Formats: sequence, C-alpha cells, structure tokens
Amino acid sequence: MKNTQFIISLVFFLPLVTCILSQPVPTSNLIATNSAPISPTAEPVNTLASENSPPFLLVAYYPYWNNTAYPVSKIPAGSLSVINYAFALPTDTGECTPGSLEASETQFPALLELKAQYPHLKTMLSVGGWGTAEAFRVATETDMKLDHFVSACVQLMKDNGFDGLDIDWEYPTAEQMTTYTALLEKLRRGLDSQGQTDSRRYLLTIAAPAGSYSIAGMDIPKIMPLLDWINLMTYDFYGSWSETTGFNAPLYTSPADPAQWSIDSTIQMYLSLGVSPEKLVLGVPFYGRGWQGVKDVNKGLFQPFNKQPEANSGDSFTYIQLKQVYIDKLPRFWDDIAKAPWLFDASKGLMISYEDPQSLGIKTEYARQQNLGGVMIWEITSDDDNGSLLAAIQAALLE
Repeated sequence: MKNTQFIISLVFFLPLVTCILSQPVPTSNLIATNSAPISPTAEPVNTLASENSPPFLLVAYYPYWNNTAYPVSKIPAGSLSVINYAFALPTDTGECTPGSLEASETQFPALLELKAQYPHLKTMLSVGGWGTAEAFRVATETDMKLDHFVSACVQLMKDNGFDGLDIDWEYPTAEQMTTYTALLEKLRRGLDSQGQTDSRRYLLTIAAPAGSYSIAGMDIPKIMPLLDWINLMTYDFYGSWSETTGFNAPLYTSPADPAQWSIDSTIQMYLSLGVSPEKLVLGVPFYGRGWQGVKDVNKGLFQPFNKQPEANSGDSFTYIQLKQVYIDKLPRFWDDIAKAPWLFDASKGLMISYEDPQSLGIKTEYARQQNLGGVMIWEITSDDDNGSLLAAIQAALLE
C-alpha cells in the first residue's frame, strides 16, 4: 500500500480520472554502483500536480510492536496522507481487539494528537496481518459471528478516532470467496451506517496480494465498488521459501528471473480484472531479504542458497540495519530491467535484495505514470534516522 512530501493540506480522496500511460520497455544490464543517498527535503511538499488534480496518496503502515524504538510521535505525519495502524486482530469469538491492549492505550491517543497537529492526516485501523487467516476463518464462520465481528471492528474504529478500516486477510481461499465478499459488504454497510450517525464518511480498504494464486478468494468485480482503494503488497516475490535468491520487489520482470513475476505484471493483472488504476496503491518495502551459502555466480542473483542470514527477523533486514551494517560496506549491483539493487558478499556467500533511494524513486515515478492512487509503505519504522527512503519517494513526486 502506498501525498508525500508535502506542505500538504490534502483534500482526501476525490473521484479520480484514469488514463494509463504507456510504459517504455526498460533495457537491461547489471551495473555495480555506489550511489549517494538522497537527503530528506527540508519542507514537506504538496503532491497535488495542480489544484484540480486528484491527490496522490502516501500510505504508511505503523506496527504497534515497534512502539519503544519508534513511538507514534516519531511518525513523519506531515509527509503522509494515511497511517495504517497495524494491527487489530480477529478472535475466535468474533471480537476485534488491538494487537496489544497495553500498546494501544498510549498509541491510540498519540495518533489522535497527530491528527490534531496535521488536519489532512487520515488514520486507518488495519485488521489482520500475516498469520491471521485461521482467526479470520473462525471469526466469520457463521452469520452470527460475522455480524458480531463486523460490529466489533466498526466500534473499535469509532471509539478510538480512526477514519476507517483496512482488512488484511492473508489470504482467503477460493472456498472462502463468498465469506470474504460478505465481510466487506457488511463492513461497508456498517461503516456507512456509522457515518450517517456521525455525519461523515468512513473509509474501507484492503491489503491485497501480488501473486495470481493468492487472489483466488477475491471476487474482484463484487468487492471493488465497496473499497476506497487497495494496498497492493507488491513485495516478498522472493524469500527464504524460494528455491533461489531473487528480487524482493522487482518493478519489471527480468528475463533471467525463474518466477517471471514483478510489480508491473501485478499491476497489469489487476487492471485486466477491471480495477481502476486510481484504486491501486503500490506497496513498497522498507526492508530487504537475504540469503547465505550463495555461490559467486551472477553476483549471487537467482542462485541456490543453503541457509538464512543473521537478520532482524527471519531472512529480512530493516533498512536501518542495512544502512548500519551492509550498505557502503558491500558491493552494490543494479539490474536495469528489474530496476532493483542488491548487495553481494562473495567471501561470505551473502546476497541481499533491498530497496534504496534510486529504486524507490523509480517505483514512485511508475505509480504516477500509470495514474495509480499512490504508494504504500511497509513499514515506516524501518526507514533510517534521516528518513532517506521516504525522502526519495517525496523527491520523485517533485520531478
């Protein structure tokens, strides 16, 4: 998912006009580089192309578990249009509860303080996350539990000053398509009913997968009219589960890529299913993925591996960790088709796919050229102390 350098006072979510621009085919090559980081801009900048053009959304997920190292007050809210609070969780009894009640007691009021400071800002309560598919199944397995779950989510959102709900069910199966559609239909009705009471409109979004196999449980024609936009999880194309190393978030598909999938092919898939481009918010990762035991062939790209590296979590590195330990210390390479960098330490057999200011700038330009609704960040606390990745997105919006 996916407004961004702005002095902004955004008029939030206007009806958007679509016109998909043709994308030139990129040329290829592997280039070893040492690019200098882009410095954050001194002032936030309005992302509206003109007074009459629609806003370009910058959505950032904020995970509750990073509260100590990165409190809510640290979020660069002046440069964001939407903060997705991750996560509230479905329960076996159909409740919707904060991922951490203790953390929410300080984070929810802090988010309200940010909204008071930045009136343009919207906050969304994101429900679910990775590993909650079974919880969603149980919470929605009967009509009674589904109705209770919907009411609980709307109430939790309302009670804590959020502007809407973001559903992150990873992932409904083909057999659960009817249930998933019913969940979104009832949430839309529940939000509209609450909105009538409060004389306002509440937003409804989802986090949606990149792989064609993962959308089996999504009835696209039925759910899209219910949603304000979808946050595309256009990352995790490769990881420790893959047979080889590869790019975490390639913009285009490299001919040498065994998976033959990319951000662009994902966008084109959703467009071919009838999704309007302005409802697609392109997700970018503020983290990288790594592999170890990689042979010195093709600079470690698309090669077998035998173990995970020492990372923040599993095989993933936050950009902070990459900046502190690896970037500027290891050779950097660039694939000019995928528009993606990677690091490779031949002596240790370590390959890391990640995002940097150059790749994020190109992804942001792509989102604008395709008339997409914006860019989504997973997740904002992984940026470095200078906000280098966010600044790169902002800089691209000024070009």
